[in-house]
Amino acid sequence: RIGFRGRSVPIICQNVNGPCPLIAICNVLFLRGVLNIHQDYNMVTFDYLSNIVSDYLVDANIVGQDNQNVQCNLNDVIEFMPTLQYGLDVNVKFHSITDFEFTQNQLVFDLLNMRLVHGWLLDEQDEATTKVVGKLSYNHLVECIIKMRDVEDQREKLTAHGKEETPEQKEANDKIIHEGVVIDNFLQASAGQLTYHGLQKLHEDVRELELCVLFRNNHFSTLFKNQGELYSLVTDVGYMNEAVVWEKLCEIDGDNIFVNSDFVIPRPKPPAEAREVSEQEAADR
Repeated sequence: RIGFRGRSVPIICQNVNGPCPLIAICNVLFLRGVLNIHQDYNMVTFDYLSNIVSDYLVDANIVGQDNQNVQCNLNDVIEFMPTLQYGLDVNVKFHSITDFEFTQNQLVFDLLNMRLVHGWLLDEQDEATTKVVGKLSYNHLVECIIKMRDVEDQREKLTAHGKEETPEQKEANDKIIHEGVVIDNFLQASAGQLTYHGLQKLHEDVRELELCVLFRNNHFSTLFKNQGELYSLVTDVGYMNEAVVWEKLCEIDGDNIFVNSDFVIPRPKPPAEAREVSEQEAADR
């Protein structure tokens, strides 16, 4: 449990193969105060979490259940919930923090009134990249790179056999290669799936005290804005016994600051030897 805005809140930590989309969703709901876990529970199963979220979905959308679309979406999401054990496929687009290719699987966020965001954005001042990437999704960009590799292989085979492309083929293939190179450069430069422009837009567009789910590096985490700063909830099981609770999202290269439940950098623990001496001195007194 952590302290959060005057309350003791349960937090789900993640083991190596934990279902991070469901964990992030649950932690948002716990922090909102709309779900809870008995304080005696030290460990919970995926089924337990899936069931309490499904029950909450029904209760939270009871007003709209007379609406056929809402009921249909609710049924689809509850049926889909067990698959979150294996992750959640999302296809990022690069123009806003909520820019994803729509799939039925993302309805869970709509029904929970919870935003799914990312910071993998194009800087529109980079006109050359923006012109090529346009409104394409990540999956489309990968297809373009594969197409570029195929064209390069075909050219090598033609050259090896002493053949040449027709002028029309050369013009089309030059365009494919140019676009592929631009896309490849963009993806390599933003391999951490967060850009400076994206970080800036996250700070601008996430509302003060908003709790949402951040997608980055193929991982889902709980994001919170406090006093103008963004913090990602630390759920790695390795930090369970540490004072670390939040990671301040202020850099794109992962060199961020860890803070405690009061959003203050925790004091470092003294070395084990120093602790033993201190404890002995206290005993002598």
